[in-house]
Amino acid sequence: MPSSDTRDKIVAAALATFVEKGVASATMQAIRERAEVSNGSLFHFFANKQSLCEAVYLEGVRDYQSGLAAQLDQGGGARDVVAAVLRYHLEWTEGNRDWARFLSERGYTGWGEDLARQVEQANTALMSTVSAWVRRHVAEGTLKPVLSPEVVVATLLGPAQLLCRAWLASESAAAPTTHLRELVAVTWSALAA
Repeated sequence: MPSSDTRDKIVAAALATFVEKGVASATMQAIRERAEVSNGSLFHFFANKQSLCEAVYLEGVRDYQSGLAAQLDQGGGARDVVAAVLRYHLEWTEGNRDWARFLSERGYTGWGEDLARQVEQANTALMSTVSAWVRRHVAEGTLKPVLSPEVVVATLLGPAQLLCRAWLASESAAAPTTHLRELVAVTWSALAA
């Protein structure tokens, strides 16, 4: 039976192939060859390109969100957490350029119901963590009490995502982390009570 290491190799090969060739032009054969696995191993884990593409997307979402949630769960003041979240987002994007590009370009609209359900569950879990963090810091008087968790996320990550997308689209744009200090200052001024 193929191992989880084999599955990880297939997912990594698929990600690289999807980013390099585009999902439409990528073939299962090209992915299999890049992963250096047999047809049996490939199809043991993934019945078709759609299921593999969905797995790549979901794994990227889960990896990113688990790290983001960990930043929100850490101790410290609200401003320190804002800085940690922004640093994480920028560093994750720089360190996972292919995944960041794939996630920002693909979205999950129109994909299978199973993927939509799993992404919704991941998003709900993340928003639960955000909501708890917001409630705690509103109660402490450090965050504006009028902000919903959705607006906090948009304020926290929106400007950083715009910078990251510009960087992903251009080889000449400055690395997102070069803007960390400014992003923290602007974001904190928008969120602080």
